[in-house]
Amino acid sequence: MRKIICALVIGLSFTTSAMDTVTVHTAEQLIDSIQSNRLILLEPGIYDVSLAPQLSKLALDKDLKDVSVTESLLYTSGVGIVFNQVKNVTIKGLGETPDLNKLVTGNPNDYVFAFLGCVNIRLVNLEAQYDVNKGGKRKAGSWLFSQCNGVDIENNRMTRGLVGITAKRSKNITVTNSTITECSSGIVNFKDSWSVKFGNCTFQDNWACQSMWTMSRCTDVAVENCVFTENKRKDSRNCNNGKMFTISRCEMVVFSGNTIKGNHCPYLGDSETVKLITANNVMKRNKFIAMVPPKDM
Repeated sequence: MRKIICALVIGLSFTTSAMDTVTVHTAEQLIDSIQSNRLILLEPGIYDVSLAPQLSKLALDKDLKDVSVTESLLYTSGVGIVFNQVKNVTIKGLGETPDLNKLVTGNPNDYVFAFLGCVNIRLVNLEAQYDVNKGGKRKAGSWLFSQCNGVDIENNRMTRGLVGITAKRSKNITVTNSTITECSSGIVNFKDSWSVKFGNCTFQDNWACQSMWTMSRCTDVAVENCVFTENKRKDSRNCNNGKMFTISRCEMVVFSGNTIKGNHCPYLGDSETVKLITANNVMKRNKFIAMVPPKDM
């Protein structure tokens, strides 16, 4: 037993010592600092990654795909800056609250950051948003994860994007004590992902047309002790059949201890989703035409 314990301690100390720490003050420094096995500390401020000098060298007026920005970052039009297969990276804001540590993009087509094939990513005490002062119709959200394993989002505020979090073919995603607000096309959009946990989060003042919360072909999902409030459908006739929740072809899904109040959508969801949502959550003052659309009854 003693040998086993010693081996575990040695392994943990190696992991800790392998990560170096960098403190940054500007978007340029942030972009340059991103690489595997690194703890990146953000001094309080606004980091507009779309204005980083590294991007000014690119022909952003052209359709770009997987263009190298640094050894660890790519740029793709319609996606933005992509963390490419990095491992063990933590980005942590040093300001007391997320709004003091702002990661911003001024390009309406870009996510604030996208992550491709990454492992063990932690985003702590950050605000990620599109700069609405730049104009343009928003076409991307705050965070995008594709084929990632191990994502920890703690005490984040994701706002003013298309969707707060988008995930595709990713696993082991945990979101805690975070807020998604003022997004224009829903709260989350998860596809083909598993082991997804939300806890003690607030989803407020978002808009959507077809679906506020979208998950398809996901497994082992838990949404617990969260608040959904004042989320509304877009004011368009094309949005008359929208749902609060669209959970399709998912398995092992738990919604428990949540408060769902003051939301205004045409429908709550299909019949199976309604059973799931109404079983162990508080529902009050919501405005639905009906719980289930007629075509799903």
